[in-house]
Amino acid sequence: MQGMRQMILGETKQTVADACIEACTWCELACLACAETCLGEMSSDELALCVQLSLDCAEVCWTTRKFVSDAIVVAPRLVKEQLEACALMCAATAAECFRQRGLGAELMTCQHSCARCQRLCLSMQTHVANLH
Repeated sequence: MQGMRQMILGETKQTVADACIEACTWCELACLACAETCLGEMSSDELALCVQLSLDCAEVCWTTRKFVSDAIVVAPRLVKEQLEACALMCAATAAECFRQRGLGAELMTCQHSCARCQRLCLSMQTHVANLH
């Protein structure tokens, strides 16, 4: 992965794709931590939505990261649609984490990671659209 090589070599120039992949990675991890926190606090059915959204968002972020890394040249239209799905999932998860923010720092981290991932997926979607 080009982005990882640049980080190791100390180069600071990051492509739109690298930024999107990095955001998806961090969002995936934050969502998994959020789901774990919500599971630990499962005193009501209200948290079930938080757990489900967090787990789904982590999976969508993983898939998006793979699509951006592996399929951008072969299937840009599919990548563009996946980026849109990821942005929507991140928005929904960020909103739910904000709603449940009193449970702990993991939820605030998840909210911020999801919001960043949403922005970068939308930015990458525009970049992919311009590749045609």
